[in-house]
Amino acid sequence: MLRPAWQEKFSVNVRVLDEQHKKFFDILGNLYDSRERVSDTSFLGARVWELAMYAVVHFDTEELMMSEYSFPGYEEHRKEHEAFKEKVEIFRKDLEMGQTALALDMITFLTGWLEHHILNVDQQYSLFLNGKGIR
Repeated sequence: MLRPAWQEKFSVNVRVLDEQHKKFFDILGNLYDSRERVSDTSFLGARVWELAMYAVVHFDTEELMMSEYSFPGYEEHRKEHEAFKEKVEIFRKDLEMGQTALALDMITFLTGWLEHHILNVDQQYSLFLNGKGIR
């Protein structure tokens, strides 16, 4: 697995959301870099907590924009966000219980989810918001 990194193909052509997606990849990259510290549950737990807290900020921003402009796929999109937050919480609890062996699986899952979500789900609102003059 390569270190997670934002690429131009992830752009949704909405500046604030692209910047937030870049931050997401930075957090995942830091988590990836820390995989060698798999036995340090407090360190890994702090990285996962950072990811969970940032997810709330980012998802709130996306959901506010989608709601404000009446994006038709809002409810389904919101459900994807909720599923992600639930999965991160499971990983966080597993780390608290000392299950550090899951760290690489967690990073792989989170990176795959984020890439899929941006490339497939977020792209659905991209054209919609761009059509409303949001860039």
